Amino acid sequence: MIMPLLHRPAFNSIGQDGVGSPLFAAFRHCPCLFETSFIMSSPASSRIEKDLLGVLEVPANAYYGIQTLRAVNNFHLSGVPLSHYPKLVVALAMVKQAAADANHQLGHLNDKKHAAISEACARLIRGDFHDQFVVDMIQGGAGTSTNMNANEVIANIALETMGFEKGEYKHLHPNNDVNMAQSTNDAYPT
Repeated sequence: MIMPLLHRPAFNSIGQDGVGSPLFAAFRHCPCLFETSFIMSSPASSRIEKDLLGVLEVPANAYYGIQTLRAVNNFHLSGVPLSHYPKLVVALAMVKQAAADANHQLGHLNDKKHAAISEACARLIRGDFHDQFVVDMIQGGAGTSTNMNANEVIANIALETMGFEKGEYKHLHPNNDVNMAQSTNDAYPT
């Protein structure tokens, strides 16, 4: 059974559940929101991710993670996801590749992590996984959500390359490894 996050009581700030709620009606026209905000109610179809704000269920097949999911739920303004701009996705992958190369050359990123991040970036540059860039083009934070969407997608592709499951960030982390020595103000405007 599919349950959109907006229908779950924990995410419904107006105290109403279901498709008849004003909150649901206000965003029914945003295809991006509903294509990316669904979770499956069975345990095998989602994974649990944690951050400083709490715990969320992320769709098991998603390469994005908790911070991207939060951005999708908080910034659904235009209904146009980043995936509609493949040149931006490719450019972000190139920036992340350059950062991984520099961090590896400086000895801050080990060979295994560097190889996995490089493979993930190469796949994005080839056009793979662009559908995982689900954050709305219009968002708060001057690109922070875009940067985190890229970090999480790259990290999860890299984790699978290394033989781990998506979300096993103890082996390779979106912030600590993919975004190493960068800020959004480094990656996004570049």
